[in-house]
Amino acid sequence: MRVSSAFIIFILILPVCTAQTLESNTHDFNIVYDRVLVESELVFDVSQQVNFELDLPEDYSGLSLYVNDDLKEPVIENNKLKLLYDSVKKIKFDYLTDELLDKDIFLANIVVPFDTGDFRITVTLPEEAVLEKPLGNGISGSIYPKPNKAITDGKSLIFEWDKHNITKGDDQAIFIQYRTKADYGFLLWSFALIIIGLLMYIISRKPKVETVVHKEDLVEKHLKEDEEQILNILKSRDGQSEQGTLRVITGFSKATLSRLLKELEERNVVYKEKRGKKNLVFLKK
Repeated sequence: MRVSSAFIIFILILPVCTAQTLESNTHDFNIVYDRVLVESELVFDVSQQVNFELDLPEDYSGLSLYVNDDLKEPVIENNKLKLLYDSVKKIKFDYLTDELLDKDIFLANIVVPFDTGDFRITVTLPEEAVLEKPLGNGISGSIYPKPNKAITDGKSLIFEWDKHNITKGDDQAIFIQYRTKADYGFLLWSFALIIIGLLMYIISRKPKVETVVHKEDLVEKHLKEDEEQILNILKSRDGQSEQGTLRVITGFSKATLSRLLKELEERNVVYKEKRGKKNLVFLKK
């Protein structure tokens, strides 16, 4: 089972580090299709010099690293992220991986790198996915351990685990088994294919008429493949999406996605708005 090879996803090797405790340590796992966006943050009690290494999954991609909220160029050797900085208060990094998934099973084990005051794990399921067995009164064979919170943002289920005052070296395993609508949608797909076939037959029997080409059709006709992919995603999400979500779905690096969005903005195809710490991308009508 592929997940077992990545069961421990957060191991820190500490040759030198003055830090003794963390104020907080958070890990957010956002499952999108067959990949997971992993976002982790370490906040130290006081600013200090750090020197340690972080093991990464073998298939990681799109790694971004922030030290004290400043974007840094990651240094990676032998699949390890090397962290050597002075006067550090906060470290944050994110990347994509599929090693935490085996079909509709999510499995991860997070090891605590230092004595930590507040420790939090959040897992967001794919849109419209549900647990294989309902949570009910808090007991379910589809999720372990029992989460402290189970909420929804209107599209996805979100589970949260919180611990306080935990010791360096402690670990927390998370297991979730879920299903999506696609798991039981075979008959719907079959029906849809039949309808499409009938429509194509009816259209083929109609006389050809002159096609009016609209301005937006001309724009889309000259889009590059990557730009067309972004537009198709926006159309499927009612004309808008978070920039971070676009990066997860497309697999583009931050630099590549920013360049493509800038080109589309200059051609009046999309526009962006800042909402808090997030960038929202909208399709121009």
